[in-house]
Amino acid sequence: MPIQDILVPEATLRESRARTKEELLRDLVGRLAQAGRVLDRDRVYDDLLIRESEQGTGLGQGVAIPHCRSKGVDELSAAFALCRDGVAFESVDGQPCRFVVVLLSPLKADMSHVQALARVARLLRQDKVQQELLAAGTVDELNRILLSHDE
Repeated sequence: MPIQDILVPEATLRESRARTKEELLRDLVGRLAQAGRVLDRDRVYDDLLIRESEQGTGLGQGVAIPHCRSKGVDELSAAFALCRDGVAFESVDGQPCRFVVVLLSPLKADMSHVQALARVARLLRQDKVQQELLAAGTVDELNRILLSHDE
């Protein structure tokens, strides 16, 4: 599944000021809700926090992909945030995460959820992609970079 099929461009956040993962997750869920991709903000937010409590979603190399399956969504959707100062996501390398994608799936999602996780992880862990994202000056540039490097 191409990232362009799940990334919600209007939910992209170029300069997150979030200090905690909870603040960041609430912001991104709100953005996805405004874009019509979240049916129940509170349920989705709670489902993300439950998933985070089970196992952190910080992959290392500055990347986190908080994700969940939820009754609060009816289609696979993703939102990207660039957090220049980094946000703690209990990352495997102990480093704060600067590149964060929230990935939401319906409860009955098929393997597309797992495939999307893998695809986003491969994309965001590339040094070239990270450098370009950090240099981006606008939300449109961020979205263009994410889509242009998708395999």
